[in-house]
Amino acid sequence: MPLITLSSDQAKQTRKNNPNAAWGDRGSANRVEPIALPDFSAPFRIQSGEAIFTIGSCFARNVETELARRGFQVPVRDLFKRPEFQGLDVGIINNYGTPSIYNEIAWAFGEQTFDPHEHILELTNDKFVDLHLSPTMRPESWDAVLRRREAALAATRTASDCRVVIMTLGLTEVWFDTKTGYYLNVMPRPTLMSREPDRYEFHVLSYEETFGFLDKALSALKRHGHPELQVLLTVSPVPLTYTHRPIDVMVANTYSKSVLRVAAEAAVAAHPFVTYYPSYESVTISDRSRAFGNDLRHVTDELIAINIGRMINAYCGDSYEPEQVAAAIAAGGAEVAVAQATLAAKSTYAAQFFADHAEWADRSAEFALPYARHLLDTGAPGRAVVLLRRYAAENPEHLELFALLAEALLKSGAADEATALLQEMKSKGAKAKSFWDAIVEVAIGLDNAELLLTALARYAEADRTHVPAAYLKAGRFFRGKKDEARAIVFYREAWERRGWNAAGFELAELLTFNAQKDEAKQILAAITPNSERERKTRERLNLAAA
Repeated sequence: MPLITLSSDQAKQTRKNNPNAAWGDRGSANRVEPIALPDFSAPFRIQSGEAIFTIGSCFARNVETELARRGFQVPVRDLFKRPEFQGLDVGIINNYGTPSIYNEIAWAFGEQTFDPHEHILELTNDKFVDLHLSPTMRPESWDAVLRRREAALAATRTASDCRVVIMTLGLTEVWFDTKTGYYLNVMPRPTLMSREPDRYEFHVLSYEETFGFLDKALSALKRHGHPELQVLLTVSPVPLTYTHRPIDVMVANTYSKSVLRVAAEAAVAAHPFVTYYPSYESVTISDRSRAFGNDLRHVTDELIAINIGRMINAYCGDSYEPEQVAAAIAAGGAEVAVAQATLAAKSTYAAQFFADHAEWADRSAEFALPYARHLLDTGAPGRAVVLLRRYAAENPEHLELFALLAEALLKSGAADEATALLQEMKSKGAKAKSFWDAIVEVAIGLDNAELLLTALARYAEADRTHVPAAYLKAGRFFRGKKDEARAIVFYREAWERRGWNAAGFELAELLTFNAQKDEAKQILAAITPNSERERKTRERLNLAAA
């Protein structure tokens, strides 16, 4: 059964309405390199200071640290205030596989019974260990280990008081206890395996098993959790330390993460209270030398800061914390500064961010680009020209830089220089979307129909995917010049290639005024209004075409 089913019209319209449906290219700013910043939606809001429950592998611990720094309550961290857990590393409560996540939730809420005589075993004389907690913990007395288990289950029960749960999936290579019928969280200690070699088995979970345990865990949270429960699901980008399979760890890890990612997607489709956050994609698609430390496994502090910052900002609102951002940039250098500038350029705090970090514009061309865009958006094209000229000579192939410089020149009144610059780039065979968008803008700004027609022809040859947006602009340009025949041609191209409602409405209106009412009616019949305003527009145009 398909995970998602759309009609052909829905599929085409969805792609057309999605600004991130394609990858982009290296000739212009993109969301991929050097640090990938995949787009995502935030369908609910996290309230300032509210309690948030976290469970899963190590990325969940990174989230906890950042949440606590921002003033949120993190109930599971209270566990480390108890004497049984004082002085221990927070990583000991990691839950790596979906079976382990389910076990902890089921035990905490009484859906299954934790039998200490099955799961707490003697390791040496009167020293015991919990099979489901980290093997890095020292063996303790029976009473001490039992108190620790009870404290861990009490911490998990705090999920019932939390409206928001953040869950991180880690791996699919797990260990199975044949005596109890339970999956373990980690590999059993060597002493225990030597003592009962037939008791423990290594399993590689299938998709069905992985999703099955995840589905049960989510359903249990829904039954026992907050009445307004929202689960934010992530997949840990941290790869397997090693594999017990007779294959390369890279291959084993790809299988493991792929299955988890598919399970996460299926969970989002199955449960309306579950949302996915793409931290896994951000880290693994980014430049590997920037994403992972020297051990090739653990994510760098700057990537953690960027991803958790993006997530919290999106779900908590558009906020800026100067000290936090400054610390992240100090730790990560130019790459983090550029990533933060890219985020800031689209935010309400852009002015403050660029005021705080303007010095990076003198050190990085990539930082200068979002800063220049901010200057253009705030009515300072002259400053943008000065900034961009500084890098133009040393970056002759940087098409986005030249396109933005041309736009800044045009807006500052230097139209001839802008035209000359774009003609020079055209002669070099520039194909980037940003270049052709800029030359279209310059042609319209100069009221130069000949330059616009030439640009559109070249744009169509270079980039058929993005040229429809330029066709829509051209339709409006020629309509404004009373060249309605040409306007209809470009409106029709934009409508037929993309199906944008705006193009359809404007084309239908122009066709009606030019006595081509039958075609206008066909177009209006194909439009699905996305708002009350569009519904009224279609109604008005239908009356005109009647």
